[in-house]
Amino acid sequence: MKNPKVKNVVTKKVKSKALKAKPKLVSFKIAEHKHTGRLIHRKHTSHIALVGLLLLTGFFLYANKSVALAEASSSVSVSVIVPGPVPAIGAVITTPKDGDVIFDNSVIDVKGTCAAETFIVIKSNDTVIGSTLCSNSGVFDLKVQLLAGGNTLSALNYDNLNQPGPTTSFVKVTLKKAIIEKKENSGVASSASSSSTSSTAQPVTSIIPPVTPSNPSIIPGVNSTISNCSDYKVADLPIGGEPRVSVVCVPRLFEPKLEQVLGVIVWGGTPPYAISVNWGDGSDETLISLKSQSYKKETFSYKKAGNFNITFKLKDSDGNTAIAQTAVQVNGTSASADAPISSLASELINTSWLKTPVPFYVLAVAVTFGFWGGDIFDRYFGAHKPHSKHRKIART
Repeated sequence: MKNPKVKNVVTKKVKSKALKAKPKLVSFKIAEHKHTGRLIHRKHTSHIALVGLLLLTGFFLYANKSVALAEASSSVSVSVIVPGPVPAIGAVITTPKDGDVIFDNSVIDVKGTCAAETFIVIKSNDTVIGSTLCSNSGVFDLKVQLLAGGNTLSALNYDNLNQPGPTTSFVKVTLKKAIIEKKENSGVASSASSSSTSSTAQPVTSIIPPVTPSNPSIIPGVNSTISNCSDYKVADLPIGGEPRVSVVCVPRLFEPKLEQVLGVIVWGGTPPYAISVNWGDGSDETLISLKSQSYKKETFSYKKAGNFNITFKLKDSDGNTAIAQTAVQVNGTSASADAPISSLASELINTSWLKTPVPFYVLAVAVTFGFWGGDIFDRYFGAHKPHSKHRKIART
């Protein structure tokens, strides 16, 4: 039989040699816990105390974050927009051609070349009749409505600071539009000649249009002709003649899912008016009813980024129609409607969260409750649950 005293002496000598072999730490003393490497009974761990510490830590974390937000709210950030060079390439109308004569069809396609990604404003006799965005390939194409008689068309492009490009040549076209009037002639002659109809073509005259802004686009932080679509003031609008609709105020650059306001004016024709708005993103059209000629503002937003053409189609009580187009540029990226999980993840993982220890706190809470749940499972269903066979042996 071995002597226990000899074993203890050998163990002490081995430990002393191991300690001598280790480098001495002057500033730090590393001592192993007496339970290191041993399985301690669960009674030595208080999960309730751990949860209490986590709750206390969460309270101080929340208070610290509130103080940080309060301090940040008192600060002021200043942004400065430095104008760059104006667009070197102007917008040139290639269709229609100068001197063209158009019969009856007042809605035509206006096409041309331009500086890529600029905003194009089309005018007829100095009245805005449409606007659009220049494509990446440097072309534009939109539908406009001409006035009866002479139309002096012009195109001007603006960059993202609303700086205009160079002026280009005007294009003069003529719209000859006619109506058929039925005249009743009364007399005492035979029934065949007592009433007769004669068809006479007469040109349709246009009323004097209202003054519209030279550039309807609004860009945040940039000087614009109009500061806000909500408080746009319009002078008296005429009635009679051909119905007209014009986009006079449109936000051009904005982010997805942010509500915006644009404005149109309606005049001419015979009220009331009905307007349908196609937003260019595949969504349902918006229907607007106006009792009289007026300025109308409309709210809208987009779910995703991209360039979108907006089309207004108007019809008055006599069935006469009018059209106007504009375009907006939605910046940034956004999650699609059929991906709510990725959208939620992008909202949770953002800069404000990464600036605080919130993710680590959530991880600590998850680990604590995970160990607690594992302990409860092991206690009732795991290997440490005493079986009936062990109970019998213990009793004997």
